[in-house]
Amino acid sequence: MWFFRRKKNREGDQEQSPDEKRCILTVPEQHPTIQDAIDAAPVGSTVIVMPGRYREVIDFRGKDITVQSESPNDRQTVADTVIDAEQRGTVVSFCNGESDEAKLAGFTVTGGRGDLYGPPSGGGVTVRNHSGPTIENNVIVANRSELDGGGICVDDSWPIILRNQILDNEAAGCGGGIHIGWDSAKVEARIEPLAMKNLEGYLDKASPGGFGIATGEGESEDDLRDFMTQWESLEDEEEDKRRRPRLDSNTIVGNDALSGGGLHVSDESPLIESNVFRGNWARRGGGLCFWDNSRPVVSGNHVIANEATEEGGGMIVEWGAAPALLGNRFSDNTSGRDRGLSISQNSAPIVRANQFDSSRCHAVFLWEKHRANLEGNIFEGGA
Repeated sequence: MWFFRRKKNREGDQEQSPDEKRCILTVPEQHPTIQDAIDAAPVGSTVIVMPGRYREVIDFRGKDITVQSESPNDRQTVADTVIDAEQRGTVVSFCNGESDEAKLAGFTVTGGRGDLYGPPSGGGVTVRNHSGPTIENNVIVANRSELDGGGICVDDSWPIILRNQILDNEAAGCGGGIHIGWDSAKVEARIEPLAMKNLEGYLDKASPGGFGIATGEGESEDDLRDFMTQWESLEDEEEDKRRRPRLDSNTIVGNDALSGGGLHVSDESPLIESNVFRGNWARRGGGLCFWDNSRPVVSGNHVIANEATEEGGGMIVEWGAAPALLGNRFSDNTSGRDRGLSISQNSAPIVRANQFDSSRCHAVFLWEKHRANLEGNIFEGGA
């Protein structure tokens, strides 16, 4: 029977044996390199990579397969299983429509370099062309992009980025740790019903906001309420059929860029939940920068000890961005104008039930012509 099916495949029939549909390939025992194993793997297969340093760049080539270390949940195994591009390009690429069935798990990803020219490319990982892989339990460290996305660059795609450590990456442009963008078109976000339901719990526990807020010239706190009805109406609209990128439970530390040291989002609407942004650096938006029509839902994150030389020590929202910031904690961030959050012209975030440490200068700085809504936040320390 096995031989018969193999013969049918040669004659053009797509039927496969169970072994062909789901098999395990090992590196280096069966295949000398990770890319050799990927090229040989049928869809649905698992490539298991033994500890070692693999000096190569890899491309999933549109295949929905799992590429993992021997024990992806073991820290020592992750540290000992290294993919090192040695500055020859992006370390790992998902550029051909891979789904969430394409998974990278349990590696140290390092030595990558994203190009200045050509399609968007990150240093450690590039995800583009409507791809949605799962990137889980990796250490993405010491990569660089000559433009955006030192650690990970996402363009017009929707990966699941889960429980990674994204450390000491650099971008000459935006997003030292991660850049998420959508250059081909604009996307209008919706607040997820679950996020709104969780918000009710945040508001029950939060004290009235207002302390530690500075406003730009010509603004009053009455202006902060104007934009609320637009966001609340989005909850009742039909759910956006386009999938969103998702960042969940990652640790993003020590990355730097011109804008958005830890994370930069432009023209996209990711779900950003339960991450730690610590010790990142940028001129604007030391921890995070939301820019140009981005509308993420940002909940339950800790933004700590980030630095901006200009403004937005923890986070900056600018150029028409309208994130929903729900139940996050901002502490010990620094910049020349504010410590936690800067909201600039024409931006319209919802800022609800967040906790700010405002002990040395303003926790929140509001520029002219913003349309922010602040409600139920907690401010500790002085203004």
